[in-house]
Amino acid sequence: MTTIFGLGLFTSCSKADKEESVASEPKVVTTGVNAAEAATLLSGRNDVTVLDVRTPKEFSGGHIKGALNFDIKQDDFKEKLAKLEKGKAFLVHCRSGHRSQRSVVIMEALGFENIYHLDGGLNAWQLAGNPVAMGDGKE
Repeated sequence: MTTIFGLGLFTSCSKADKEESVASEPKVVTTGVNAAEAATLLSGRNDVTVLDVRTPKEFSGGHIKGALNFDIKQDDFKEKLAKLEKGKAFLVHCRSGHRSQRSVVIMEALGFENIYHLDGGLNAWQLAGNPVAMGDGKE
């Protein structure tokens, strides 16, 4: 009993130690945006990278102009993400929002700091009358 109590004393940390550790971690900010907000975001800033996490076939059938295509279903998805600059702003989407929400969780775990999620995905983007580019994205 004394040994267990003694171990507890040695492993505890002070409130200041905990606060310092939290303060040194990057702040992850994820913001859900609708199609109109996303269009405004993209027209008002040139520092936002659009990340489309659908399959290449879906992407070639229509995508937001200038988007990167990283298929979440591929084995190298996390490795591709890890090569991106984590401090940049990213607008992430898929067709309807489900795969992109999974992607956002992965990006947060990798330390991305400024993520915008297009709620409703490309479906919502198109329903709002926003333009899409066709082809493989090498426009």
